[in-house]
Amino acid sequence: MPAELTNLAFTECSLEELHRNSAVLNLIESIIAFVNPHGELVFQNDAFARFNSAGRDNVENFHRYPTLLDCPSIRQTIHAALAGNGSLTKRVIYYGPKIQVELSLRVRRIRSKTTGELCGATLTLAEESVAFDNHYLARMQESAHALSKRVRALSEMKISNDRLLRVLFKKAPFAIVLMNENRQVLQINRAGEHLFGVTERALMGKTCDTFLQCFQRGQCCALQQGRTKIELDELTGSSAQNQAMPLLRSAVIFDEPHGKLIVEIFVDLAERKKAEDMLAQLGRILDDSTNEIYVFNPESLHFVQVNQGGQRNLGYTMDELKTLTPVDLMPEISRQDYETILASLRRGEVQTRVLESVHLRKDNTRYPVEVRLQLSHVESAPAFVAIVQDITERRQSQLELHRLAHHDALTGLPNRVLLQIRLNQTVRDAELIERLVAVMFLDLDYFKTINDTLGHEIGDQLLQAVAGRLQASVRRGDTISRLGGDEFAVVLANVAHVDDVTFIAKKIIGQFASPFSIGGHELFISVSIGITLYPLDEGDATGLLRDADIAMYRAKELGRNRFQFYTSELNIRSIRRLELEMGLRQAIEREEFALYYQPLVDMKTGRIRGMEALLRWQHPKFGLIQPLEFIPLAEETGLIIPIGEWVLKTACAQTKTWHENGFPGLQVAVNLSSKQLRDKNLINVVKQAFGAAGLAARYLDLELTESVLMQDMELAATILKELKAVGVSFSLDDFGTGYSSLSYLKRFPVDYLKIDRSFVHDITADSFGAGLVQAIIAMAKVLNIKVIAEGVETRAQMELLSSYGCDVVQGYYFSTPLVVETFTGLLQDWDALKAEKFNSRN
Repeated sequence: MPAELTNLAFTECSLEELHRNSAVLNLIESIIAFVNPHGELVFQNDAFARFNSAGRDNVENFHRYPTLLDCPSIRQTIHAALAGNGSLTKRVIYYGPKIQVELSLRVRRIRSKTTGELCGATLTLAEESVAFDNHYLARMQESAHALSKRVRALSEMKISNDRLLRVLFKKAPFAIVLMNENRQVLQINRAGEHLFGVTERALMGKTCDTFLQCFQRGQCCALQQGRTKIELDELTGSSAQNQAMPLLRSAVIFDEPHGKLIVEIFVDLAERKKAEDMLAQLGRILDDSTNEIYVFNPESLHFVQVNQGGQRNLGYTMDELKTLTPVDLMPEISRQDYETILASLRRGEVQTRVLESVHLRKDNTRYPVEVRLQLSHVESAPAFVAIVQDITERRQSQLELHRLAHHDALTGLPNRVLLQIRLNQTVRDAELIERLVAVMFLDLDYFKTINDTLGHEIGDQLLQAVAGRLQASVRRGDTISRLGGDEFAVVLANVAHVDDVTFIAKKIIGQFASPFSIGGHELFISVSIGITLYPLDEGDATGLLRDADIAMYRAKELGRNRFQFYTSELNIRSIRRLELEMGLRQAIEREEFALYYQPLVDMKTGRIRGMEALLRWQHPKFGLIQPLEFIPLAEETGLIIPIGEWVLKTACAQTKTWHENGFPGLQVAVNLSSKQLRDKNLINVVKQAFGAAGLAARYLDLELTESVLMQDMELAATILKELKAVGVSFSLDDFGTGYSSLSYLKRFPVDYLKIDRSFVHDITADSFGAGLVQAIIAMAKVLNIKVIAEGVETRAQMELLSSYGCDVVQGYYFSTPLVVETFTGLLQDWDALKAEKFNSRN
């Protein structure tokens, strides 16, 4: 074995490097093996495998010493080397399956970078060997002699090129493959392993077909003809994901003593191919673009190039366009004006000029365009580039947007914006001719009930029908506008007398006397109208609309289905409403809200089982304001959302306080409005309210009315089920005043029915009312729903409800709504009060 290769075997100290040089070690006639400290074989060359009469693939199946290493004298020598330092050389006798031979064993203990200690062993035939099978031994010696010549040549080549190969293999960003003249792989660098998705060990001895899908036969012929270099060529390889990839290959041939050595370099062309495809695609896109792209000479302005889209849209061929300039296509702009536009680009003051104009086609038809001009310096000679967009659809869209911006999408009537414009003009015209202008503010009565009951589709059709009847009620020059929702406005121009306004108002109300036939339903609806006059009431359009709105609210207060002229007294009421609205926005921060609590009494035990939280507002100017006055206002303004959140948090926190102070089990009922139910954050708000207070969810009861649930039943069902899952209970409030449908009770997870106070009030005197209450209670029992009766004010009412099986009662007979401190006293004194209220009852 040459000294250089002996050193190679014992100085390359990582298994990775051993396997990388396995092609060299496999050509050595000496038996080379490496053993780890546990005595397990970690590397062997081909000579070792041949000596054992076993292939390399099969040797890997041995978990301990293979046959050769089982020789006692060899194993003892290896163990001695592992236990000591330095190297050992010893003559040993091997009794193999075919021969008995004397071997020279050289063992060296070395340190591996990856596996720790290793022991390298080299075995060669001794000078005087005892051969049991002379024929086998002669064959081995002859083979060893032939191999030694090739090894020396390869060794000299490796030593001379070792430094170059190391640099190329380890640092080159492209794949490098060493092959023999049969195109069998000898080595491949890391970049090649990564590119082709294979390891050097797996490729060793295999041909390049392993990672190349095809190769040029002509190149193989060139190799055989003795050329020393092959020109660059492109071929197809297999990537790490077994996908075809384009490659650029360069091959160089070295004549070495042991034969030809082929060094091939491969570069992945995938990115370049992508770039070429993108450029080709870009060219097709530009040609197929509906935008017109022009390039024209900066001096003569004649077209140099126009894309296919421009040629199609204009109707000219490219040869015809080369005789034209942009000015020839723009009849509305002169050459001088166009040069003025280009001047700022020539001077570099701006990068782009944008203008709108009209282009003239070859057939003399015109179309609006937007032109974006730039001066390009990319080419050797500057050129103007114009990107032209046909904006016919944009112009049409602008007209449509203008129409939509000034008209109501549902009814087609003028909207508030156009109404304001027309009202301002009408007022100016009235000044010149000294006539009156009347402004009517209309609101449909009970439209919300129809919309909530029958759905928005029916509601929308009703609004369209209302718009038609209103148009039939006014004169040709008057304006009808839909302001939003169910609110309309009418502007009567050129009014000579107030009686004319009264006549039209009565005519409009008369239009609603007959029912509307919508979707198979006969719908009766009325209208409330507020009227104001210019210049008697206000001197501007904004004031007129405001006063008409105030008058309309007064018409509703007076019973609806009527008209009301504006007066100064109405303004006082309007001012109070405005002050309340402004005050609502700051009431929470100023701590002006308070919760009152009214007890809910269990009819079986006579004990207070809970309380309803009732909101009150202590206004700094108007004093204590009842919910009926400010809750609708809070609903209209959307302020009910933060107010409702405050109510939930405050009620839960107070209930937890009563639990901790000796009154466990109390359940608090809190009302929810339709706005709150539609609030997307409601579920989180409810969870945070009882969670922050440390109150169990079962002690919170949410009260909703039928009308609230019916506004969006799908949404309501989803929200109620999710809150029910965490333990919150639900009460259906004011039961009996709405539709009281059993389908609602089945669809929603209702725990309590609250019979409205209007039924309880005459229960002892009205047999029909008493029977209705009794039927409601019986129905609830069947559905396993508890019943709460509101408005209990007398002992007789309580006792009758008890006989019907009512579960819970609430009303002034037990207590009015109380502030926190007073309600706490009621809880403390209830045992004594209970005896008074119930006498001999529990």
